[in-house]
Amino acid sequence: MADCRLGLGEGSLVAAGHDGQDALLRPRLPARDRRVEEGNAGLGGLGMELARDLGCMGVKVRPNGFPKGVPHEKTLDQIGRALAKCGDIARDNGVEIWVEVHGEGTEDPPNIRRIMDVANHPSVGLCWNSNDTDVEGGSVAKSFDLLKKWLRSCHINELWRQPAPWGASTGQPSEKTTPGFPSYAKPYPYHELFQLFRGANFSRYTFCEIPASAEPLRLMRYYRALWQWLAA
Repeated sequence: MADCRLGLGEGSLVAAGHDGQDALLRPRLPARDRRVEEGNAGLGGLGMELARDLGCMGVKVRPNGFPKGVPHEKTLDQIGRALAKCGDIARDNGVEIWVEVHGEGTEDPPNIRRIMDVANHPSVGLCWNSNDTDVEGGSVAKSFDLLKKWLRSCHINELWRQPAPWGASTGQPSEKTTPGFPSYAKPYPYHELFQLFRGANFSRYTFCEIPASAEPLRLMRYYRALWQWLAA
């Protein structure tokens, strides 16, 4: 582990965080409690000791929708209470928990707000996920205002999806939407989002989540240029 951390330090890479598993956020109590213990021991799952040893800032976890037959409020409250326990473990290891705004239904900003209100832990924050459900009337301001106090990281995807300044729609490109990624037919107000981040003094990372490319270096150069324009 020390060699891994040393190797990162000698290069140009930063281990900002790593991805946990969503089993912690499932409603079955034995599985959830077991995942909490695994997170404490660093045996996978949340792996907060692993994050600490690598010098990471945080560990990302995610809800994954509502289980059938369980009241939504009960699920949200269980997730919040589990996160509070994990927050204690994260605090003891000098790292954070980042809850991804994720899952059908659970990704709705008011539901994520409920989870965070129940968790109520200084070591538990959010990973904004740039979902279509953030957008209301062409704006993400309402969703951002609900969640901004907890923002610790962010996922961004196709930055070209922002609405054109002359009012034209983005339109559906000829290729099909890649499974697991947003609908290309729907614009996302990235320019507004970056303005909101600046207004909130957000100084963390934005993690790029886009499909693979046959020309990755060329793609990332274009992506960086667009990101710098939005962030300016």
